[in-house]
Amino acid sequence: MATKLLQQKENLQKFFQLLVDNNSVLAALTTGRLSDAHINYVKIATEKAKLSLKPPELDAFLCLISRHKDCAPAALLAAHSLFTRKRKSGTNASRVNKRELKRALGLGEEPRSYSQLGAQGVKIVSRDRVIDHEYKCRTTLVDRGNEDLVRPGDDFLSVPVDDGTWYVVEPDESVVFVNSNGEVELSGIRNCCTQRPDLVDYTNSIIYDAVGMRKNVRNLHWQPNHGGSLVQYGWNAGARHLRVFGLVNNITNRNISSNAHKEKDQSLLGIFALSWNLLVASLPREVVNLTKGAIADAGLPFM
Repeated sequence: MATKLLQQKENLQKFFQLLVDNNSVLAALTTGRLSDAHINYVKIATEKAKLSLKPPELDAFLCLISRHKDCAPAALLAAHSLFTRKRKSGTNASRVNKRELKRALGLGEEPRSYSQLGAQGVKIVSRDRVIDHEYKCRTTLVDRGNEDLVRPGDDFLSVPVDDGTWYVVEPDESVVFVNSNGEVELSGIRNCCTQRPDLVDYTNSIIYDAVGMRKNVRNLHWQPNHGGSLVQYGWNAGARHLRVFGLVNNITNRNISSNAHKEKDQSLLGIFALSWNLLVASLPREVVNLTKGAIADAGLPFM
C-alpha cells in the first residue's frame, strides 16, 4: 500500500510539473479561462503522468490541485490562489449586479391581482369574448396595409375592423381585459424594462445567437412570406402522434465543443429565468397562478 501511495505521489508531481512547463496553461489558469486546447493538454498530461484520475473540467482540475498542495510546485499554487481570489471577487460582483437588477425591475415580489395593477395605473377593460361571429376558422388576421403577406386564395381579415367589436391597444398602453365573470381574458403590460435598456440589448444578442445556431422549425412551405425564424429550446411536447415531454436537441453545428455548448445553454437559461421572474412580477396574479398550475399538472419542473 505504501509503495502504491508513493507511486501516486510521484505521478502527481510529474503531472503538476508538466502543467508548470506549459506557460500557456499556467497563464490561462490565473484568469480561469481554460480553452478546449488547454483542457486537452491537461488530459494529455494525466496520460503522460500515468494518473488514473483524469479531470475533464475546470472545477475537477482545481479540486485536484487543492487536495494535493504538498505535491504542487509553487508556481502552480500561486496561479491557483490567484484564480481562486479572482473567481470569488467575480462572484461577489455578480451578486451585487443581481441585487441591483432585482431592485430595478421589482423582481422577487409577490404577483399582484388585476385590481391592484389597476390601482397602479394599468387600464382595466371589462369585455367579454365574442363567440358568435361571422369569421371562419383558419381565417388569417393581418394588419391593414400588410395584406400582401397572405397566401393567394386564403381567407383573411384586415384588422382592426370599424364595427365596434375590436379594441385597439395603443403602443404604450398597459391593459388587462376582464370578462363579466371576473376572469382575466388577456393582459398586456408595457415598458417593464425601461430602467434597464441594456438588459434588452443583452437578451436580444443571446436570442440572435441561439437562432443562428439552431434548426429553424418555421415551415417555409406553408409560410413562404413570413420572415424571421422559430427555434425550439428546452422542453418539447413531442410530435403530434407522440405527446411526450423531452429535451430538444437541435444545434446544427455538431462540432461545437462541450464547453461552448454549455456556455450558450447557460446564457439561454439565464434569460429564460429572467423572463419568468419578470412575468411573475408584472402579470396579474390570476394569470400567474393558472400558469403555475398548468406547469405542475404537466409534470414539468417548477420554475
